Amino acid sequence: MKIHTKKKTYISVSNNSSSKQIICDRLCEAIQQTSAGDDLKALRYDPQKEIVHADFANAYDARQINVAMDSGWAMIKDIVNHIDIG
Repeated sequence: MKIHTKKKTYISVSNNSSSKQIICDRLCEAIQQTSAGDDLKALRYDPQKEIVHADFANAYDARQINVAMDSGWAMIKDIVNHIDIG
């Protein structure tokens, strides 16, 4: 009997700001696949201010989310809680 296991893949980058932008890019793609988030255009990480800019089709819906000192998981939770889609 063969047992197949799913390997975890990890993002390997040299600095934290690059990994945070990668998280933003992938999270944005996932949110865009939902009917509630199809107007989300981009999640842009600003490493100097430690803020994520959420850009929507309607510019008036733009958000700025403070992710200072956040781990990757905490950043995902902050973004999802603050973009208020749906």
